[in-house]
Amino acid sequence: MALLLGVSLSAPSVAQDTPPKARGEVVKLKPHQREILIKERRFRFAVPKSWSVREAQGIYTITSDDHRVLMITVLLDKPQEVPQALAELDKMVVITGAEFSEPWNSLQGAIPVEYRAGAGTMQPSGRPVELLMTVMNVVNRPVLTMFYVHKEAYKAKEPDIKEILKSFAVVLTPRELEELRKSMPQRPDKANP
Repeated sequence: MALLLGVSLSAPSVAQDTPPKARGEVVKLKPHQREILIKERRFRFAVPKSWSVREAQGIYTITSDDHRVLMITVLLDKPQEVPQALAELDKMVVITGAEFSEPWNSLQGAIPVEYRAGAGTMQPSGRPVELLMTVMNVVNRPVLTMFYVHKEAYKAKEPDIKEILKSFAVVLTPRELEELRKSMPQRPDKANP
């Protein structure tokens, strides 16, 4: 069975940690990260500052500085658009012999996510790649993200990819954030004496 991000497909751990944003806290960027804020979708994520980012018509193309990771994020309006978006990705990045795992579901903070991992061969280079597809339900609209990682580099790139995945968050207005904080039980370490 293939491995992606150092995780067996039958026991994924990419999204099992509960990040601070799930507890109503503000997530701060690390010094080496930059935020990608999609205001119209009330959605954000962070990537390493050294990675290039391009956006055109709701498609974000992000490339690692060494060109060993390609990440494409597509903003969609309805779940029914996912198959068409995948077909468009297949035209943009040609992968032959791609095989994917069965999907597994998780929460990334408060965002429902479906994951699939796989492997294939990137064309025309013939380079083996590891694949990770995520479909997130962000404020009732899907966001599709596909990672293409050179097979020989995936162990080295695993920390970056995990950080990106953990950074996905819905952006709340100050009022919504305050309402969320009030609705959550107070943690013992934050209780007043």
